[in-house]
Amino acid sequence: MKWFYAATMWQRYARGASEAALDEDLNAITNNDDPIEQMVKNVLKFSGRLKVTESDLNGVNVKSPFFIMSYVCAKNNHAKDWETGHEISVTAIGKAFKQEYDHIFPQANICQPSAQPGEGIWRYCT
Repeated sequence: MKWFYAATMWQRYARGASEAALDEDLNAITNNDDPIEQMVKNVLKFSGRLKVTESDLNGVNVKSPFFIMSYVCAKNNHAKDWETGHEISVTAIGKAFKQEYDHIFPQANICQPSAQPGEGIWRYCT
């Protein structure tokens, strides 16, 4: 999962030479004793790091690859929709999904300027 999350967040196959990246990862699968670790190293060569920083999240919107990873992390930790109180679900579709999508990180709660560490968006991310 580490490789999948890293490749998703850093858009390994969505920028430019996706065919070259795919070839590199296929080579890692077929020619290494530890293909997953090699694929993680391939992401590192591409992204330079795995750790997400505050600056990576500044100014991003729901189209950011970090948003979907936030959703996955929230779901895996049994987060609840702030509006409805329902647990986030990967099976939600239609109106139910739109409600989750809109209310996991409602702008009114997370887009307020914060002078103190641990406030604003960061209080929801830890």
